Amino acid sequence: MNHTLLRSVFALALVWLPCIAQSTGGRISGSVQDSTGALIPGAEVTVQSVATSQRLSMTTNGSGQFVFYPLQAETYRLTAAMAGFRELAIDGIRLEVGANLIHSLTLEIGTSQQEVTVSASSVPIISQSPSVEGTISEQQTASLPLNGRSFDDLVLLTAGAVDNRLAGGGNDPGPYSVNGNRSYGNNFLVDGVSNNNVFQPQAAAAVSIDAIREFKVISGVPPAEYGQAAAAVSVVTRSGTNRYHGNVYEYFRGTVMQPRDPFNTVGTQPYAEHRAGGSLGGPVRLPRYNGTNRTFFFTNYEAGRLKSNATRVVSVPRPEFWKGGFSALLSRNIQLRDPLIAGRPPIPENRLDTYMGGSRINATALKLQPLFGSPDRPGYVNNAARFPEETNNGDQVTARIDQLLPKNHSISGRLIYTDGNLHQPWGLGTPGPASTQYSGSRNLMLTWTAPVGTRAVNEFKFGWSKVTRQDRFPGLEE
Repeated sequence: MNHTLLRSVFALALVWLPCIAQSTGGRISGSVQDSTGALIPGAEVTVQSVATSQRLSMTTNGSGQFVFYPLQAETYRLTAAMAGFRELAIDGIRLEVGANLIHSLTLEIGTSQQEVTVSASSVPIISQSPSVEGTISEQQTASLPLNGRSFDDLVLLTAGAVDNRLAGGGNDPGPYSVNGNRSYGNNFLVDGVSNNNVFQPQAAAAVSIDAIREFKVISGVPPAEYGQAAAAVSVVTRSGTNRYHGNVYEYFRGTVMQPRDPFNTVGTQPYAEHRAGGSLGGPVRLPRYNGTNRTFFFTNYEAGRLKSNATRVVSVPRPEFWKGGFSALLSRNIQLRDPLIAGRPPIPENRLDTYMGGSRINATALKLQPLFGSPDRPGYVNNAARFPEETNNGDQVTARIDQLLPKNHSISGRLIYTDGNLHQPWGLGTPGPASTQYSGSRNLMLTWTAPVGTRAVNEFKFGWSKVTRQDRFPGLEE
């Protein structure tokens, strides 16, 4: 009985584990042959990362074929060697997120001490995928201008992407639609871990531009591993290399180049937006430990501070209305009537203050007067223009560590931590009442990659994501 239960639990784990996350690893496969086209079994094929010097080796099978998987999105050097043949090396193989590249390697007769080196750009590469894919590289994410440094705006650089915020999404509240699919079907991933906001169809954790190694949008017919995705938005974070790299920055926008609000009649509106942060990555080096070629770290911090004035053009009652005097409305053919008496008789001169001793004036309604304020423009409609202060502050931290282990094993861990506070004045723009929104997200990834024998690789990935949102209305909760 116990053995049966154990087998059942193990079988369930095999079914459930692949649903936790999707692999972002790429694949380099192919075959080794001689100049006549005959396949060469037993040839040693090695793939080496240019950034970390990690080497993976295997021998071709009886059909002369090899497969390396999973590989991170990096640049690689691929070599093939066999006794009696010249060693062949292909430099500069650029592997994108989840890509499947196929190389056919042809060895020439010669000694093993001789090496033939070619560039990947001159070697035919076959990429097998039925999907429509768009990839934004690390260099592009760093150099392209993005308003507010919002990483998910990179979706709009792919073919078929539409911004619902500009096109009028209607019943499709998400910000992006790709190739005619609704935004509800979008699936956001970070390092293969779900990054979906449960409150609305968009990304949960904001990923800093400086923490992105590669950004990929997969639409059309995404692979089955992406589940319900009509379009999969997959982000892979940066990791450290054998060289230290980092940056420090601050972006500032003020009122100098800011266009004037056409509704603003009180002068220049204050506006100040700061975005500052920095990143650092490289090998882990401690007093008694040198992590070159083995242990790498990457960390990033970004803060956003926005302070501006919102514009509220509203319609508020005139002062005499609060006292019960509505005589001015008679010029507009508006006659007040008593709804509490049969036949709804007209109220003389629209004067609630003198009608029935003012008993029809609601005392509860009078308590709302401070929330409306007084008009500062003539007329009854759009007679008040206000510019209350609003703020939007946020912080984001990304930390990642990668460890290469003996026998081609490796482990990785990554955490994204974000906090945001949005303070918006309410619709009438009077001081006091406002909406305060807190949003926070946490996204954790743990990965262990281990070869199983010489023909298989197991990748165990654990992902955890949490989204928090709290709305409060100070000034209105009483």
